[in-house]
Amino acid sequence: MKRRKIIAKVLDPGQCRHYRSGQEFVLSGFTPKGLCDSAYSVLSRDAQTLAYGGSLPWQKEGSVLARCPDPVGAIWELRLADPPCGLQDGSAGASACPNQSWEDGTFVVETCKGKEGGCPSALAELQTLKSEIESAIERSGWNEFLRKRATGPLLPHQRLRVALAACPNACSHPQIRDIGLIASVRPMRVSKLCTGCGHCAEVCREKAIVMANDMPEFDGGRCLGCGKCGKACPAGALEMGDLRFRLLIGGRMGRRPCLASELPTLFSATDAAHAVGRALAELMGNAQGDESLSVVAAGIGANRMMEAIQGCIGGMAK
Repeated sequence: MKRRKIIAKVLDPGQCRHYRSGQEFVLSGFTPKGLCDSAYSVLSRDAQTLAYGGSLPWQKEGSVLARCPDPVGAIWELRLADPPCGLQDGSAGASACPNQSWEDGTFVVETCKGKEGGCPSALAELQTLKSEIESAIERSGWNEFLRKRATGPLLPHQRLRVALAACPNACSHPQIRDIGLIASVRPMRVSKLCTGCGHCAEVCREKAIVMANDMPEFDGGRCLGCGKCGKACPAGALEMGDLRFRLLIGGRMGRRPCLASELPTLFSATDAAHAVGRALAELMGNAQGDESLSVVAAGIGANRMMEAIQGCIGGMAK
């Protein structure tokens, strides 16, 4: 799906010395140089909605106003850099572009920075996997399925949304997308090189590692696979597993938000795109009427979904 460019403009800097009136930033999915994290956290949510063709209740004449979190912070205007179909003057609404949403595509695959973007927490590069997933979606028949299902212009919430995250921090929000993948690298065993220093336990935010008799013990139920324990070991005593992906199905936002359900198996990088394609096929095969994919996924259940995927993919990690 084509992502439109969003411009954030300072209308009033307030008492913030960091910005000046008329200053502009291009929001492309990552914090641009010169824009502080606090401002970006406020602007990014509405910017994402506008970038993918959505509208907001507080939107007026094609632009959205926002304010920095502090009481005397800057006031911002968000607008499309290239407004479609006469929205430049705010005189036309979505009805003026009945085919615009179809032209933009029927699905979007979002990613975080990943290793390509220099993220220090990233466990994986995501662009190759993104391309493979996009191909899997196109092969699945999703476009034809949606065109038969939709009556009239395609609405933003009808698009399939897939999110890839390069680590368990999950900056791309896979937990609230139709389908999400989260990279994972977990400790497998401790070698004789272990000195009992306890650095691995100290860095584990999930408390999945405890020291017993100067040796680390792992709690697999708590581990999210961030891989920080392996990086922290000064002796290189932790033997880490291969890169795997957690697969989540059926998340959504909206009036009744719902977190996606995680399947009980990790997928290799090779199998991840196939798993997404098979999961989508299962969702389409069980969809009735115009119910959302989140509702369809809840009806299928994680175990049944896993059975459907396992029947078509080999070599998955337990």
